[in-house]
Amino acid sequence: MKPFVYIFLIIFAIFSCTRTSKTNKQAVKSHGSVLAKKTNQSNQADMTVIDPNTLGCLVTHYVHGYDPEQFAPGTFNKTTYVYSSIKPGAKIIDTLAFNTSVNILKAYPGFYLVCTSKAKSGYIKKTDLYLNKILGRSPQSDYCHYLIGVTKYAKEAEHDDNSLTCEASVLKFIKLDDKSGKILNSYADSIYGGNYGITEVYSVALKNARAIFHITHGCFHDIETDADLFVIDNDKKISRLIYEEGSGDGGDGDFSDIYLPVILQNGKKVVLAKDGVLTLDPITAKPEIYPYSPNCGAPIDELIVVQNWSEEAPEDGDPEYNPDGTEFNKTTIGTTILYRWDGNKLYKLKIIEPKPAH
Repeated sequence: MKPFVYIFLIIFAIFSCTRTSKTNKQAVKSHGSVLAKKTNQSNQADMTVIDPNTLGCLVTHYVHGYDPEQFAPGTFNKTTYVYSSIKPGAKIIDTLAFNTSVNILKAYPGFYLVCTSKAKSGYIKKTDLYLNKILGRSPQSDYCHYLIGVTKYAKEAEHDDNSLTCEASVLKFIKLDDKSGKILNSYADSIYGGNYGITEVYSVALKNARAIFHITHGCFHDIETDADLFVIDNDKKISRLIYEEGSGDGGDGDFSDIYLPVILQNGKKVVLAKDGVLTLDPITAKPEIYPYSPNCGAPIDELIVVQNWSEEAPEDGDPEYNPDGTEFNKTTIGTTILYRWDGNKLYKLKIIEPKPAH
């Protein structure tokens, strides 16, 4: 009986290293940024390069620290090289085909130490790996997957693992037919640094929205800047839907909220929900929705609203506090911009100026 148990454990270890989970149909926050921040911290504490020959392929927990349903790293290129070290001129010890799953064991500037599908460990360039593999559906196939990762890092992010650099990196999307393995579409956009968070937005009623992804990223240069990028697949192509960014420092800042049409669970009503997800305001406990008017110039399933607002910290006196214990800052609503999405392209409808204060 003991030899059988031993063999079972070995098979389980290899299977644990190589398996890739399919994502379920609920919005799960994919924290590429959390991964990078955690690995940046570990890099500062331990930059010891491990010899793959002595490591083998350890079955370890993922280093990203969150649900692996959407974090499923793999190879982006037709041929990906696995190296013996991160040093220049390192020996190539293996090659991997396109869309081969790996398990990231540790991060270094420019490289990941991985466990491959062959139950071997080695170093792969960060730009050769996607970090997210998200399940989708397509008319061409019962199922498809979106492979998402950074294919070009900003110089600071690549070499110094600076998670808050304001230099541009390239985030790439590949839509893959599961049945044939054929690439159906691809798209690339720019983000700050190399860290990002990604969520697939479900229940969006927007016209021709086969899939929508919400990408968050940011940087710090004197002040902090946070950006929201929405990418859409309308079956013809993957493209940028809308992009907004805001910045702030010390309680003062300028920001934007983006509202997308969302189908409620009963399927009988559509509302404009913040970030395409129906949530409650943590202060007022009211739904974070924008009121739709039939006279706005577009049906609700073609409407996107961007509401600009500013925040100002109190200058003098004792600070006031919200019911949740956070410090109260004065909020002022600015311009509101209405956009119309015709299923292929986004058009600006109108700008609504804020009402003057009395």
